[in-house]
This record gives sequence, structure tokens and C-alpha cells, in this order.
Amino acid sequence: MSKPHSLHRRAIHIDTAYASLDFFTRPNALSIFPALIPAGQHASALMHSIHTYEEIAYIVKKMNNAINCFEIPAVKLDRARKFYEEILKIEFQLIEGKRMRAAFFPADPANGKVGAALMEGGGFVPSMERTMVYLDTRKKTDEIFARVEAAGGQIVLPRMSIGQSGFMAHIKDSEGNKVGLHESL
Repeated sequence: MSKPHSLHRRAIHIDTAYASLDFFTRPNALSIFPALIPAGQHASALMHSIHTYEEIAYIVKKMNNAINCFEIPAVKLDRARKFYEEILKIEFQLIEGKRMRAAFFPADPANGKVGAALMEGGGFVPSMERTMVYLDTRKKTDEIFARVEAAGGQIVLPRMSIGQSGFMAHIKDSEGNKVGLHESL
């Protein structure tokens, strides 16, 4: 991977979900960024070439969204992963670190798709009162609602119209987080 010459090897603090060098360099961590891995090179080879927070920031800068990623706290990662896999019908990639574990939502940052992770450890605490994250329901809000309670969650705000922006709803996940659901028109 070619990096700009201005990329220095001194470690700096980057306020981003990927700023934990110890965590980010765990096996398979970069497989969520397939477009950043040169053809024929395995993710682990690229991971081992990352040495500083600046290099992590360089990778994250490749994403062109106002939000590059978000994290949803989990008390029990396996329970949270099962909850979201059940209601959204997706699969997660698990990553283990020394002080935290993560389950990454499917993402495609090279094509503008925001990354996200369920996070356990490292001071992550579930909340009903912090910043609201809205997950795209891909026009399947009713199907998701039908699975929320059986998966251990609760419907907090039923599906409601937000005009030309589509529909929104709020759920409480298996960990106690209030999470928004958004359905485009």
C-alpha cells in the first residue's frame, strides 16, 4: 500500500474507533477494508505493516463519509452479536484484543458504506441516553420488529413517518442500548 511521504512514524492520538493500535492489529482486523488490501496480499501482511496511529488514520481517511464508523457498547459481546444477527439477518466478523473484543458489522468503506462494531471491554458502557445511532433497515423495518423481542430486545418507539426522509423507530437492544432504525423511501 502506498502511503503519502508526509506520513511520519511518530504515534499521535487519533480520536477514532480505530485508534487502538493494539486492537486494530489483531488477526483479521483489516479484512473489513478489502479495498485497501492490494490484490494478492492477505490482510495479515498489511496489518503487520501498520506501526503508528498515523497509519491507522491514513486508512480511516480512505472512507469518505461524515461518519466513518460507530461503536455500540456490549456487556456480553456474544449475546449482542446474536441479537443483531437475529434481527438484521447479517453476520459479524469477530476480533479479539487484549482488553476488548469487537464484532464488526458488514461494511464496504471503499464504496461509501460506513463501518460499525459491537464493542465489549475497554470502558464501553451501554446506554439509553447517549448519541443515537440509526441502522439502515433496507426497507425491512416490519420484519426486524417481528424479531426484536424474541431476540431479547424491546421496541421503544414504533415505526413512524418522518416525511420524505422515510421512517424511523427506536429499539432497546439486548445490552440496554437505545438504537434507531431508519428506512428510506
